Amino acid sequence: MSLSDWLRVLREAGAADVLLVGVPLPMEGQSTVFVEAFRLIRRANQHLITGEYDTCIAECRRALESVWAFGDLESAALAAGDLLASKERKSMGRKHRILAVAEAVRHLSHLAHHVDDEGNAEVFGRLDAALVLATTSALVSALAPAVEVEANSAGK
Repeated sequence: MSLSDWLRVLREAGAADVLLVGVPLPMEGQSTVFVEAFRLIRRANQHLITGEYDTCIAECRRALESVWAFGDLESAALAAGDLLASKERKSMGRKHRILAVAEAVRHLSHLAHHVDDEGNAEVFGRLDAALVLATTSALVSALAPAVEVEANSAGK
């Protein structure tokens, strides 16, 4: 079924107004530079479906960390975040803007792994998990082609 078909089914079923956005992921087993990241995104989606929102967000963070590790992107993402906060942000290209957004999502999802200074865990809801999952899957999918080209040229 296409995305349009799903939207029609939701409307006909009288579901609440739902924004359904499709983020293309490679098929399981399909070769990609971010195999582990996409596996974690799929697991995060299952956690979202079962209402395990904190775990969904934690898996998204792990997916981004996998991308940072494989693509050697952590320092570039941190630099992009710094550049975004500077007066030089207008000079940022598409990839650096994507990295800055990804670093912000990774920062947000950090709370799913840790407690605050008083030992209290942050509690996330469905909307939080949907935000992080949708953004993470789109970011990883957007970064994959560029990193794949770089990995192929580097012989990874």
